[in-house]
Amino acid sequence: MEKTYEIYPKSERRRTCIHEAAHAIIYSLAGIPIDRIGVRPQNTVDWKWISRRGVCRVVNGIVESSAGHSAVFPVAYWSNDECSWNVDKNAYKNQVQQKSELFGSVKSRKKYLFEEKQRLCADVCGLLAGPIADDILDNVPVGKIQLSADCIDNYETNDLNTAEAYCTLISRSGRVARVIDDLTAQTETLLRTPEVWDQVIKLADNLEVKGILGETENIAGLPEPIVGWPVRKNY
Repeated sequence: MEKTYEIYPKSERRRTCIHEAAHAIIYSLAGIPIDRIGVRPQNTVDWKWISRRGVCRVVNGIVESSAGHSAVFPVAYWSNDECSWNVDKNAYKNQVQQKSELFGSVKSRKKYLFEEKQRLCADVCGLLAGPIADDILDNVPVGKIQLSADCIDNYETNDLNTAEAYCTLISRSGRVARVIDDLTAQTETLLRTPEVWDQVIKLADNLEVKGILGETENIAGLPEPIVGWPVRKNY
């Protein structure tokens, strides 16, 4: 399914800047490095973003990050038949197990496995941050954020669809909704913190003016990570 666009007005571009800034701030707080941030120029009909890996996407805005977990292609993949992101749980388990065996002691292997799941949780929080920021802009009350499949637009860049796929790897009990609800609550709480929301707005202001951040210089305004966040529970 090909995505079509109309002329991009200033108000929608501003909203996208806040959406992408929320992604970037939460990623940074969760310890995930940010490479570049981009937003579609105002009054354009079509804008193509070419990643540093050579992947071309038609989007309104994007954050390039490096989460560092093992849920990458072909473990995580886009299904044209289902119009959604999917994960191969067995392939992921085998891949992680093989990597863990490279560590000598049992303690080191356990540490690696814990950090792998922590990076997955961090990536999910970063993915959820944009849609949560949209709801905050729409004055959705505290604790009433509801991210569901109804929000999914069936495109490969959809944040919620990707986050849900990763949550199937985080949950050992198969209760994916529980993982999503918890990580949504943690992300919402952090985003609604006045200091953090102020960081989002300042980064959005800079993005709105420059259009692309991280192309030629380090991105200003990204916070230092919060050690141990998000809090990973025994899902």
